[in-house]
Amino acid sequence: MSSTLLLLFLAVIDGRGITVTSEGTITSRPAVYYPQTAWSQRLEGLVSAVLTLDADGNVADANIVSGPLALRRTVLESVLSWKYEPSGTSGRQVLVRVAFRTVEGLPDPAVEVSVRPRVLKRVDPIYPDEARRVRYQGTVVLEATVQADGSVRVERIVRSLDGPATPGMDRAAIEALEQWRFAPALKNGIPVPVVLTIEVQFNLR
Repeated sequence: MSSTLLLLFLAVIDGRGITVTSEGTITSRPAVYYPQTAWSQRLEGLVSAVLTLDADGNVADANIVSGPLALRRTVLESVLSWKYEPSGTSGRQVLVRVAFRTVEGLPDPAVEVSVRPRVLKRVDPIYPDEARRVRYQGTVVLEATVQADGSVRVERIVRSLDGPATPGMDRAAIEALEQWRFAPALKNGIPVPVVLTIEVQFNLR
């Protein structure tokens, strides 16, 4: 008797310099952006939050436990709208960490443009056969340029998911992302390239 695996892919586009890690499985969340003032001052840091979930995986309460004060609000505003895989039990807590890192000499395009890029076409990655066979799951984090024509160029791997027994996860994420198309970011009405951090999450259900 054969069984069918449901492949779930979550792609989140955070502002440049943002890296998110979380316990549990996130099924949807809005992006996190670098506050303009904090970026201008080159303020970096790690914000940690403890989220309390209801039985359906919604965030019922969020408590920022550490991190620079100027970076806490943007994290709190985002995490209150996150949704996790339901557990059927209220009160489960998960730890979230959001790292903010500036890049010398580069402005933060996510906050300086007047209109942020918007996804027009998304392509899900092809789950590598070996990874699917052993039910290997996780998140690849990529830094990519959304160019003025809406095409995507991956710049680097921020967080790899490849392992000795499960190669190909990073490549699958990159090949899929480079097929995405965006309505480009606008600055004063003119399309401009921007660099964003994009999560591609592989889940088997």
